[in-house]
Amino acid sequence: MSRQPQPVPSLLRRLDAIERQLARKGSPFVGTGIHPNGLQGLDSDNYASGVSGFRLDGGAGTAEFRDITLYDLPNSALASPVLPANLHADTQTFNVKVAWQTIISVSITVPAGYTRALILNLVTAVVAYNNTANVEFLYVQGSTSAGNVGGWPLGSGAVGANGGTAVGSDFRTGLLTGLVPGSTLTFTGAVASSFGTWVSSGANLANLDVALLWLR
Repeated sequence: MSRQPQPVPSLLRRLDAIERQLARKGSPFVGTGIHPNGLQGLDSDNYASGVSGFRLDGGAGTAEFRDITLYDLPNSALASPVLPANLHADTQTFNVKVAWQTIISVSITVPAGYTRALILNLVTAVVAYNNTANVEFLYVQGSTSAGNVGGWPLGSGAVGANGGTAVGSDFRTGLLTGLVPGSTLTFTGAVASSFGTWVSSGANLANLDVALLWLR
């Protein structure tokens, strides 16, 4: 005849099993697929960093997800990934020389969190009078302090001597990268002539217009 199990060890094992079962049933996370992670947050039961699941770290204020799918979120919900800006400057009574000279500029501060700028247009438009004794050409160029956005300076057609009117414009687009938030981005317009100096005149006018989108 086999011996009966000792009552005390058997009872202890039974009580331990009951205690574990009660502990599991008493947790609000049983069957939810998530559990506390000891970081003032939660992990999914399948969490593996960079592989699967998710982690919410309340202590560090961070969240990690393997993948996120977003639908129909407004721009503000994405912390403004695109921020528009529009700039304008104008001037008059400038002279035009053979050497390039900047006659107009406008600046803007790179906003926090943005490191790129999509230049939708950088337009420099100029009207000037050739008061020299030679047939001339007016050249116009727009540029930025972060580097040129491509293209050649544009010139007017032949301008008659002794008061011939020259109209020139330069239109550029491009993407600026590597910008530093808080730094100053400057746009400039410059002019040059072919042969001589055009004396400054109150009828010499220039406009500089910039439209851009800041990108993160």
